Parts: sequence; C-alpha cells; structure tokens
Amino acid sequence: MTRRRVLLLTLAPPWPRDGTAIYYSPDAYSSDRVAFLAPGAGAPDRPFFARISGEDDVIIERNVSVWPLGRSASQRAGTITLLNGDRALDHLLGVIGKDWRFDVRWCWDDEAADPTHTWAACTRWQSGLIDNVSTDGDNRRIIIALADPLAYLDVPLQKTLYPDNAPNAAARGNPMPVTLGTARFAGGVLRDTDELGADKWIYDMHDDRVLGVTAAYDKGDIFVANTDWKYPADRRGIQLQAKPDRPVTATLAGQYLPGAQTMHTDFVTDPWPGGAPTGWVLWAGSKVAAGWRMNAAGAGALAETTAISLLPSRSYRVRVVCSAATSGTVFVTPIIAYNHIDAVAISAPGTYDAIIPATTGNRTVRFRSAAACDVTIASVTIEEIHDTARLPRFVQAVLNRVPGGASADTAAIDALDTAAPFLLGTYQASPITALTLLRQALTGWCGWVTSKRDGSLTVGRLRKRGGAVGSVRLGRGQVITVRRSNDTAPGLATRLAGLRNHTVHSDSDIATSLDDALRAELQAEYTIKTGVGSMPGAYAHAVGADPQPTLLQDADQLQTAASYVTDLFRQPLTWYEVDAAISAEVADGLEMGDWIHVTHPVAGLAAGKWLCLMGAAIRFRGRRATLTLLDIPE
Repeated sequence: MTRRRVLLLTLAPPWPRDGTAIYYSPDAYSSDRVAFLAPGAGAPDRPFFARISGEDDVIIERNVSVWPLGRSASQRAGTITLLNGDRALDHLLGVIGKDWRFDVRWCWDDEAADPTHTWAACTRWQSGLIDNVSTDGDNRRIIIALADPLAYLDVPLQKTLYPDNAPNAAARGNPMPVTLGTARFAGGVLRDTDELGADKWIYDMHDDRVLGVTAAYDKGDIFVANTDWKYPADRRGIQLQAKPDRPVTATLAGQYLPGAQTMHTDFVTDPWPGGAPTGWVLWAGSKVAAGWRMNAAGAGALAETTAISLLPSRSYRVRVVCSAATSGTVFVTPIIAYNHIDAVAISAPGTYDAIIPATTGNRTVRFRSAAACDVTIASVTIEEIHDTARLPRFVQAVLNRVPGGASADTAAIDALDTAAPFLLGTYQASPITALTLLRQALTGWCGWVTSKRDGSLTVGRLRKRGGAVGSVRLGRGQVITVRRSNDTAPGLATRLAGLRNHTVHSDSDIATSLDDALRAELQAEYTIKTGVGSMPGAYAHAVGADPQPTLLQDADQLQTAASYVTDLFRQPLTWYEVDAAISAEVADGLEMGDWIHVTHPVAGLAAGKWLCLMGAAIRFRGRRATLTLLDIPE
C-alpha cells in the first residue's frame, strides 16, 4: 500500500516590533484529517482543519548568488490555498495578512491518523512569513502567498530614532547611528548644536555603548584622550572639551556582546568576612548601610578585585553603581593602566560603565582617588564582553536587532569564519536593513546569505570542491533533461575595496600639520587591493571593473580575499540546469552549497561531475525538481 504525504500548515500573528513574547493558539490546517494536535505557544493546543486544497502544488524556489555571478538571490515558498466553500474561514479575512508567520510541515497519512504522533516529529517543509493573502471565487478560496523565508530580516538595522524634540533639529526623526566591528574615521551625529548646553560637542557613534574609541581627530589632527575628549555618560561616542575646527571623526570598535564570565558584588547585602567583601582587598573605607564608603584622606589606591582574573585577550565591562558622593572623585581603572582612556570618574550618584580592553597580561580592577574623597559604592558587576569584528559575532549582533529574535546556523557561520577569519567593520548613519548589511558583509568572503528549511539564516561561500563530496547522486534513472551554459560573471572584479574611510576629506578639511601618508588616507574612501593572477578571456571585463566594496578591515586580509576571487575564476565556470525525479526524502535534505554528483550522456557529464547546488525548485506533490548547479574547476 502506497503511503501518502499530508501537508500541514500553522499560522501565527506577527512578532511585536519590540520583540516581546506573545502567546497564541495557531490556526492549523491540513490536506487530510489529522488525529494529533497543533501546539500553542504558551496557549492550548488545537486541532487541524482539513482545508488545504489538493489541486495546486506547493513549490519552494531558492536561488543564491554572490556578487561576481550577478544572479538574483531570490527565495519563495509558493502558495497554499485554503478551501472556504462553506464560508467557515471568513473569520480569517481581514485578519491574517502580510508578516504573519507560517510553518509548513508534512507527515505520512498513517502518522496523521495516529493521535500519539506529534507536530515536532513532522518533517519541516518551510518556515517564514506570509507575503500576502488574496481570495477568488467570491471568497471560496483563500490563497496564502508565502514570502522569502528571510523576509523577517528585511527590517531596519537601526532600532532607535532621535526624538522629535532632539536638541539637534537636523537629527530629529533620523536613526541613531550603528557601529559594528571596527569603523575608521566615522563622523558621528552631533547631539546638540548649543555650544553652551550640557550636551555640547557630543558626537554619537552608536545607539548604545561602544566598546572603545581608539582615536579621535579634528581635521585629521589627533585629539589627546582625556584632555581633548572623553566618553559621555551613556558612552555612545565622544564628548569634546572645546569647540573643534571640524570635521570631527573617530576610529572605534562599536557594539559588543555579553560573554559567559560574570562576577557581581553587592556591597550592601554581600557578607564582609575579614573586613572586606569576598574577593576584594580593602585598602581604605568601610561598610555602611548604602554600601562601601570610600572615605580617603588623600590620594591612593582604595581597593582591587581578586575574585575574578581578567584574562589576556579578553575584554570586560565594569558597571559601578554609586549610591552617594559627598566629596572628591573616585576613578575605576584596570590595575595595569591607571591613565587608560576608559578610566571612569565617579563624583555623583549613578550608574557608570568602564570598558577594560584586551591586553597581553592578566588584569584586575582598581578604584583609586587622586585626592581626598568620600564616595559610596553600592555594587560592582564585572562582565566579559566580545567585540563584533569577526563574522559569528557580527551576524549575532545584527540578528539581535530583529524583532522577535532570529535563529542562525551557527555551525556554518563558524566554519566560514574558521576558513577565513576576516575582520569586519561598518558605521551606518543612514537607514539600512539587517538583510542588506549581512549580504554586504558576506561579499568579503565571496559568499552568500540564505535560509534553511526551518527559516534560520545560514551562510555559504563560492569555493572549489577540494575533495568534498555529497550524499546525492543523480544518474540516467533520475535525470530528465540537462541544459548547459557558460558563466559570464557580470559583477566580477579583480580588485576589492575595504578599510573604509567613513569621512572622506577634501583639501580644506585637513590640518596643514598632517604628513602626506595620513593626508592620502583621509582623502581616499577605501583601501584597494588587486588579486594576484591572470584572468581568462571570458572574464576580461573583471580587470578594468570598479573595485567591489567590502566590510573588511585588515589590509592583508583584503589582499587574501582579492586573490581568492582571482584564483576562483582563473578558469571559466559552467552552469547546469537539471530537471530530475527525486524522492521527498532527498528533496527535503537539499541545502544551498551542497555538492551533487550528476551523470548524463550529454553536456559533458558522461563521466559524471560533482556540481555545487546554487538554486532549486522543489515541488511538494510532484517528484520533479529543477536544480541549478555550478561547475567550479579545481
């Protein structure tokens, strides 16, 4: 007896824009009767309604591209039609629509008849967002068009806009800038144009705390840290001590992500054995109701932590809560560098953040006073943090900005980072979507961003096979037709651009004291590197093409990336469009970038070849699939 597949669909409301959790019982539909229930998210489970039309097939189409190939990176999950002849689904009309979430799965008919079978055990066909909903036949059929699974990433990267009453009128309604990884010569957004106000000469570089500013400039002339500039209280950029000549720029490491290592000391509630809180060496001060009173008669070190070792090559955030301040100033510093630019001065109640950057040696945290002081500390939290300059954390930082959260294929991202551990950086003061930025980032790897069947983001890279093999082999029994074409790589360039200068200076924008090397750097938007090696005639256009912009931030790595591209295309690539009959189990296991072995009497495939999967159209009810494959010579 032949087993039949039963199609299952659940629909759920969009995630709130602020990402807060919602609880719902999903609308659940099927192409046949189902005995088990569809799970609710914190709400009661509910039955499936056999309403999916069997007349129309459901087709998933995927096509990935990297910039040299010039093809569209499109994905779509087809349409599903719900039957509404009895008008029982009229309640959906005007309610369900764009950006509702869907999950399409399937099970065998005998599994559908089993009450103990579960939704989780069903094979996922595709998850994502709805593109649109339409009707025909006087609302007798409700047609749900399933969007690109990565549509949830097509949202603004910037989460925060300047309010309508922002002191700088020009900034009102515009997004606060975002800095990921390392950005060079970022101009920032002037927070307040009032030269007499409390927020005068603050330049926002990121919409939250930055990891650290390594240099600040005025007309290219470098500012002295702590003398010419300091961090504002919210640490979103820099605050100048005097009016600049302009343009003001900074080179900085932007957003950071929490790590695993944390130590929290509450000086109010934690025990003080031996006259000091656990893990601390108390050099001055005493316990009071409000915490640890640092009452020092003169300058000197007050205390340091020993409970946590600040390990080499790791960065930390120190968050200090001051409950009272009567006189003087206390500084929070790493013990190895009292005058580090991240030293935070505490002279009033409030919450203060200091960033302890990575160094070659172990560090501890110390409080010190430059003169007599009387300051009370309620608590100290030391938290390991990570920069966002490498691909895995760069991607995670972007996904953290997507409403409702987002999942990613961390194994694929880590593998790409291991193969090419490039440094990234970007400063975005104008609106940009999360998806656009991720695609820009992958350009440096000659790579792509796509989704898996579960809707999670994954990445891949155009590469030679290098001995890699797959599990799918197609021969005469499966291949129906083959179409072969030569690759033209219309976007190919042998030069890559990186280390972007986010504020390109004109002659009048540069101080006369600057040397020629820095002057040239300030007047160039990018550093340009040319790949090593010759190109075949088919790709002669690549030699004179404009450099391809990337987010790469290291000159040597930029050179490596440019030579990688040149080597990849040193022989012409070939495309194959293959129509084949494949089983549901094989079709459901295909992912972009897989290697598929094809044997066929024509198109040079008589001996068989391993080809890279770059696109596919998979049908749910039919076994026929159309595969777009690329032959990349070794």
